[in-house]
Amino acid sequence: MDRSNILYFVLSFGRGIVACSFIVLSLSCSVAEPDVSRDGENTSQFSESDTVVALSCSPSQQWVSGAPQEDGFVYAVGSAAVRYEPLATAMRRAQENARVELSKQLMVSIGANLNISTVRRRTGSGVSDTTILRERVTSNAIQIDLPWLEIVERCIDRRENIVFALASLNRGKATEGLIQQITQLDEKIGSYTSISSAIAKTEQIRRLLPVLDLITKREKLANTLSYVSGYSLADASNTVAIERRINNLFNGLSIALKPGGLDAKSIEPYVVGYLADKGFRISPIGHADIVLDYQLQMRAVINQGIYFVYAKGEMEVMDSDGRLVNMFKVDAKGGSPVSISRARDQAVEQIGHQFGERVVEFLFAGL
Repeated sequence: MDRSNILYFVLSFGRGIVACSFIVLSLSCSVAEPDVSRDGENTSQFSESDTVVALSCSPSQQWVSGAPQEDGFVYAVGSAAVRYEPLATAMRRAQENARVELSKQLMVSIGANLNISTVRRRTGSGVSDTTILRERVTSNAIQIDLPWLEIVERCIDRRENIVFALASLNRGKATEGLIQQITQLDEKIGSYTSISSAIAKTEQIRRLLPVLDLITKREKLANTLSYVSGYSLADASNTVAIERRINNLFNGLSIALKPGGLDAKSIEPYVVGYLADKGFRISPIGHADIVLDYQLQMRAVINQGIYFVYAKGEMEVMDSDGRLVNMFKVDAKGGSPVSISRARDQAVEQIGHQFGERVVEFLFAGL
């Protein structure tokens, strides 16, 4: 698959991928909401059971003007002005701002996807097929929890109507927890090495594709670990071997077409062109890993001087052992005021592209 195919997979299957420079984190902590009053007026909309009093800022709370420095910890301060909203709402914003500020110090952006460039594997003059698959996976924005981040202090500057929150991260606990999570993922990834290489390629691909989610999550955890502790963790041998195996399977995958009848034969150039553009090899029947057996029915009508052709197609997807692995139906309509042949060409082209799309969707159904 050449480099131009990357855009196709990102747009067709990415569902809105955002290519950013950092990783997705879900920075969670348990913090009670404040319920405070100013000038005797209760401005919180939370019940008493959901709240706790936040104290006024005092001179001893020097963290308000600058986050403290302490070995083994990362601190950050967040603030929010209290104007036209309850104090509880402003405090939530201050706490979130503190989390964001702390994440910036770790070179992390909350809510962003893993940068594609961190998983891109270049081979000679091109980009490997595994790269395309990995770009597909990163679009799912897998969440990684960092529960070691806490809001440890809060206070209110009543004169300036500003609330402050202090976030803290224990590097030691975070490092220990991340290594434990990575170790557990390595065990799950390793279990995929037991999938037999003697079964059909299509079945191997379908069984192996789910592991890419785990590999992507592991990579994000490893990146998070390097941000938190400065420790770089290499890919496990199982991870490298499985990625190479999936890459080789896709590189060697070939497809044959078996149209049923002349009408179905007319679709063949469009199906072949679509699949070839996506990097798949087209082979004769008997030498292919996948055989596409398809039928086409067309009906022509004239309505108010406009020629219409309605087309319906059915396709069966067979593996190299002749077993049915999938089937689907598609339909299309072509119209032309000039001739029925033009309307037919439109319908045939649409059916051909739909067949190609459904085949690719089937191959990537594990993601």
